[in-house]
Amino acid sequence: MFCSHRESMKNIIIISGRAWLACMGAGVIILAGGCSTPDEYSFNQEFRENLLTQPKYYIEDEDDHHFKIVVHQGVPSTESNRVIDQKQAATEVARTEALRLG
Repeated sequence: MFCSHRESMKNIIIISGRAWLACMGAGVIILAGGCSTPDEYSFNQEFRENLLTQPKYYIEDEDDHHFKIVVHQGVPSTESNRVIDQKQAATEVARTEALRLG
């Protein structure tokens, strides 16, 4: 039982089409997941501060009793205040969130 060249090419195209569709589907899922970034807040605006690095932060709830705070510089700085500002912002955000949650 030999299959003709045309039949074997048809099978290859179908397999390639399915593989292409699977790859495209996986790509869309990966890109959609990467586009869902959390809302960031300005520390200076939320806490009425005037830190030079203008820290930005967001809070992720991990479960009912744990949360994660991510703080980063809003504007680049090479001075020593870049570390101090981030520590101050993280401490204040953590304190406020802990009080809010009880």
